Amino acid sequence: MLKAPALIILFACIAVFLTGCWSAREIEDLAFVMAMGVDTDPEGVRITYQLALPAPGGEGPGAQGGAQSPVWVTSVAAPSIAEAMLRLPAVLGKVPFTGHTLAVVIGEEYARHGIGELLDYLARDRELRDRVRLAVSFGEAKEVLEVEPRIEAMPAEYLFNLLRQGEATGIVPPADFLSVRIAYANRPRLQIKLPALQPAPPPADAEADPAAKAEEKPPATAIELKGTAVFRDDKLVGFLDERESRGVAWLAENLRMAVVTVLREEGPLVQLANYSSVRFSARKDNGGYRLHARVSQDGNLTAWPHPEQTITHALLKQIEADLAEVVADEIHSALERLQQEFNADILGLGEQMRRLQPDYMATLDWNAAFPALIVEVEVRAAFRRVGLTIR
Repeated sequence: MLKAPALIILFACIAVFLTGCWSAREIEDLAFVMAMGVDTDPEGVRITYQLALPAPGGEGPGAQGGAQSPVWVTSVAAPSIAEAMLRLPAVLGKVPFTGHTLAVVIGEEYARHGIGELLDYLARDRELRDRVRLAVSFGEAKEVLEVEPRIEAMPAEYLFNLLRQGEATGIVPPADFLSVRIAYANRPRLQIKLPALQPAPPPADAEADPAAKAEEKPPATAIELKGTAVFRDDKLVGFLDERESRGVAWLAENLRMAVVTVLREEGPLVQLANYSSVRFSARKDNGGYRLHARVSQDGNLTAWPHPEQTITHALLKQIEADLAEVVADEIHSALERLQQEFNADILGLGEQMRRLQPDYMATLDWNAAFPALIVEVEVRAAFRRVGLTIR
C-alpha cells in the first residue's frame, strides 16, 4: 500500500503528461471567414469578408427577398491588413476564424501597388491553410465576393471549385497559397502568377430593358475566369489572355483537361488533351546557354469534321503535326509577352537553368538575362484515341 506522500508524488507526475484545452474556443464565439477580398482605401486598405451565417431561416444580415443568404459580406477599412482583422471583432461581436477560408481575392489596384504586406500577413496567420486559393480581380475584389452563384449554396465553395477547374484546363494558373509563397521566395528566377477573374456581366437583354435599369441592380450570379495575372516581385505588371495562359500551362505541366481546336480547311477538329509533360535541357550557345523544352501531350479526338472519312495513318500524322503547331504557337505567344513586355519569369525558367547549369546561373543577373534567353520549343502531339477505324 502506497503511503499518502508517495501517492501525491505519483499523481503529480501523471498530471505533467495530461493535456488540457487551454486554447479552446467555443464555436458560438467564432465567425467563420469563408473568403476575403483586399482593395485599396483612402484609409489604407479595405478588407471584405465573406462570413458563413450560423443557420438558415429568418431575417438577418444577407437576407434578400425573404430568403436567407448563407453568407454575410461586410468590409472593414484600416491602415493595415493586420489592423483590419483586429477591428473585425468589434463589427461582428465574435472572433474571426480563418481555418475554413477557401479564397483570397485581390483587387487590381491593390495588386499593382504590391501584395508583399498581404503575403506576409497570410503567412503569419497560424489558422490559414496552404490550400487557400489566391486570385486577382479586374476592378474591386469586393464585387467578386458579392456574387451570388446559383450552382453552389456557399459562394466561397463555388469560387474555390471554379478556380480548380480553371487550373485543370489551363485557363488560369494554379495559385494555392503554398505555391505563391514558393514563387515569392525564389524571385526573380520564379515569379508569382495568379488567376484573373471578374463577375460575369448581366445578360444583354437585361441591359437593354429600361425597366430593369430603373430597378436596383441585381447581384451577379457567376464569375468569369480571364487568364493570368503576371507579377514582378510583388507587383502586378499585366495580364495574359486565356490562350497565352494555356501556353504557360504547357510548360508548367498543369494541364489535365484542355480542349485544343485545330482549324483545317475541311473544318475544325478538337482534341481533349488529358496528358502533358515537359523536359528541359540546357544547350551551349556562344559562350552561354539556351534552354530547350520538349513538350509531350496526347488526348482523344472529340470532334472530326468528316465523320464519313476514314483516318489513315498518313492523315493522322498530318493532323498531329497541325496540333503540335497550335500548341507551339500558344507557348511562343506567352514567352514573347513574358520576356519582352513584362520581364517576369512566372514559368520558373531561371530555376530550370539553375538546376541544369548552377555555375553559369551564378554569374547572371536574371532580371537582365531573362528577356534575352533563347527558349527552343519542341512539341510532340498525339491522339491517343480517334474513335474511328484506322487503315
